[in-house]
Amino acid sequence: MGAIASEYSGLSTAAGTAAVDQIASTSGTTKTAATVASGATAATSGSNELAVGMYVDSGFGDSLASGSGFTQRANVSPASNLELLSEDQALPSAGATANATVGTGASTVWLMATVVFDAANQSSQATVPGTPTNVSATGGDGSATVSWTAPSNGGAPITSYTVTPYIGSTAQPATAVNGSPPVTNATVTGLTNGTAYTFTVTATNSVGTGAVSAPSTSVTPTSSGGGTWGPLMTWPMVAIHSILMDNGKVLAVRRLAAARAHRGL
Repeated sequence: MGAIASEYSGLSTAAGTAAVDQIASTSGTTKTAATVASGATAATSGSNELAVGMYVDSGFGDSLASGSGFTQRANVSPASNLELLSEDQALPSAGATANATVGTGASTVWLMATVVFDAANQSSQATVPGTPTNVSATGGDGSATVSWTAPSNGGAPITSYTVTPYIGSTAQPATAVNGSPPVTNATVTGLTNGTAYTFTVTATNSVGTGAVSAPSTSVTPTSSGGGTWGPLMTWPMVAIHSILMDNGKVLAVRRLAAARAHRGL
């Protein structure tokens, strides 16, 4: 195990993840010496935030180097068992993104993360989330798969989304999507095949629920026509032949009957 302790002033004093605005992380294995990245975070919701980059690997005697635009704060390398590096970058304006990088060696199993912390008092000025965008839907058998793009979180982490189907202008029972953070897609079930639906999405954080998205394009669930899997059944026989008859029923021939026919009985 390894740990790096960093101390800052001017950041949110909210407890736990409430002090965090955005997170991105990636892991992998290098083939050659390379610069690895966490991937870009979503846009920040406030100003004067701080992006902290954190890197760890399994330790192969690599000499680590902090990434462009970041200031190195701690570097535990090279080492034979565990290597660590921390770095940070100020994000003065709202809407910024951060993507921490670190230079490492070949044949290294690594993890890279960027965590963006809110500025002081920002959590107390939080608002409801923005409006989800790019809402799209694909029809299934009595269902639809809906996806969307996450909005700005308003200064407090998004805790849930609500997906509402509509038949015309009439709202149908909604589907809640929870998580930390919640995913930006959902499968809505209980729909009627042959009926056209549109879908809207709202986002919720600790302050409240934001505005309703624009509706998706209309989709119509339809039966797949290929049958469905049912529960397992316990038969009083061992069927070795099955025949689908023209009336839709299945004729099953048991093992004993087949054995007797083979012996001419």
